[in-house]
Amino acid sequence: INDPSWKFTFAPTTPQITTYEFPIELGNLARLEDGLIGYFTKGHYGTFNAVTQSGARGDGYLKPIGEGGNFIRMPFDGNTSTLVSMLVDPRAVVHATTGILPVTTVGLPPEFVDDALAAMDVTFRVNGILTDQTIRASGDTTMLIPVPKEKTGTWAWLEKDGDNWKSYKTASTDTTARLSDVPPVLRRGFLRLSSAMDDDGNGG
Repeated sequence: INDPSWKFTFAPTTPQITTYEFPIELGNLARLEDGLIGYFTKGHYGTFNAVTQSGARGDGYLKPIGEGGNFIRMPFDGNTSTLVSMLVDPRAVVHATTGILPVTTVGLPPEFVDDALAAMDVTFRVNGILTDQTIRASGDTTMLIPVPKEKTGTWAWLEKDGDNWKSYKTASTDTTARLSDVPPVLRRGFLRLSSAMDDDGNGG
């Protein structure tokens, strides 16, 4: 909006507000749908700007957003831009708060992330667990170990055998007392969850 003063009627001047730099705060953990963890600016990766509510303390590399005026500052001239590399939950949005404009959100379209997330396996280190097992005549071994109850996904046990990693199926144990002819084994390895985000919902 130009200055409406009479002296500028025939010679409009550029509004001074376009030269002011306003602080922009990215992320807000108080909003449950916000997925920002932190960001780098202008291609400089020596400082990670972390959301303040995360409890991170500044140590030279971590720099909480907002502390000491640590915000992205830009003029609203329609031309200035800043490169920001964000670490976010791909299923959530990031909020941008300026204090003079409505809060704006940006997020990744589901079609760009759903297939990638569905193809990912998640592993959890287990550093020593006493397991029972069943061994079929074919030699296939199934680990009888407790696993988290997930609505979707398939759990498997990963264990290093020499230079290779072997994968075993898992099955739940029960409370029935029995004398097994297979001795329990103390194992160290990983629990792997696969297909936890299948569209069909069966973890197939």
